[in-house]
Amino acid sequence: MISSKQPSVEQLKKAVAIAEKIKELETQLSELLGGGAPAPVVTRGRKPKAAKVESGRKARNISPEGRARIAAAQKARWAKARKG
Repeated sequence: MISSKQPSVEQLKKAVAIAEKIKELETQLSELLGGGAPAPVVTRGRKPKAAKVESGRKARNISPEGRARIAAAQKARWAKARKG
């Protein structure tokens, strides 16, 4: 739900300062515990992106015909479940 009240400039500045402090503390913690990368920050309404794995495999795409076959099979399963 979007709030009609907009944050003030001072509130935004304070939020930025807090975010920078959090980032600094995460870096310090990371260095203290072994140098691993800090955990991704989760923001409201967004999921962190998964790390890209370099496996050497090409991305596989499905054809429109294959997608249609899968959809038809799923509809048939739903019809069977409703019937039974």
